[in-house]
Amino acid sequence: MIALFPKPRVLTPQIERLPRSVWMTIAAGFRADGGVVLCADTQETIPDYLKTQTSKIALFEKNEEFRIAMTGAGGSDMIDMIYQTIIGKFMENRAYDYATVEQTIRDVVYETETKHVLPYPREERPSFHLVIALQVKGERVRLLKTVDTTVRHEDNFTCAGDVALAYYAAGRLDFSQMPVCFARSYAIYMLQQVKAYSPTCGKQTEVLVLYDDWDIENLSDEFIQTEEFHIARINALTRHLLANSFAHRAQSESLQEDLEHLKRHIEEYREWEMSQSDEHCKLRNELFTKEKMIRVGQHGLREGYTARQKRVAG
Repeated sequence: MIALFPKPRVLTPQIERLPRSVWMTIAAGFRADGGVVLCADTQETIPDYLKTQTSKIALFEKNEEFRIAMTGAGGSDMIDMIYQTIIGKFMENRAYDYATVEQTIRDVVYETETKHVLPYPREERPSFHLVIALQVKGERVRLLKTVDTTVRHEDNFTCAGDVALAYYAAGRLDFSQMPVCFARSYAIYMLQQVKAYSPTCGKQTEVLVLYDDWDIENLSDEFIQTEEFHIARINALTRHLLANSFAHRAQSESLQEDLEHLKRHIEEYREWEMSQSDEHCKLRNELFTKEKMIRVGQHGLREGYTARQKRVAG
């Protein structure tokens, strides 16, 4: 159980000492057909001390040539330090290609692990797991995950944090064969399930979509909450239909009524989803203006704008 307030002061140094870092909880990435979807909850937890809300997805873009989006689980101070270090090195680069960019990330991750993690005693050792989307303009978005000193490519789905619940919710689907809009909705569904049952996950959901054609979507809170409402209603009706089907002697009319209710709500959801997007399933511009999601600029970095956002503004 997570306490919202600190325990009473006790004159024992071991008990008075606060946890070394804040722990992020769930973050995930989907490599879909057409782009990459990153998602995360917004709850940070200091075990037995405090729960707070914060943005966990950082985005950096330089000269519309290269961009990196990062989220993760673990000590937030550690993740912020890695982000700042990686971006600092990217600011020094004059040209970008995937080999150079990925080697930079590997070097920073290895150095951080060996210098700032392994020297600690095992019981006090901080940790971090990152989910990263990389894109050089004109190329497909790449999805990476870090584990300890390793950095590897992911071609379908990956997550960090409360991975057991996330993998259960994601199932065994091949997201690489699904359109981005499918992964976008599934990301919201997955986080909704994890937040419902994990004691260290909660608050709001964040979703960032990087398209292979260089478009970008930062989903608004209003869109995500409406999506969650539709998904929760369909999920509840599905569970009720399943429970009703266990009553083998129940009248078929009752099952048929449940099926009709479920069908109607699914159709309403599909109509709403289609009304929010264009013929390519990309959301209307007003649905991804959640600026607070993007943390670029807090370390003195300029905030990048995509070509699509420029067209909207101009």
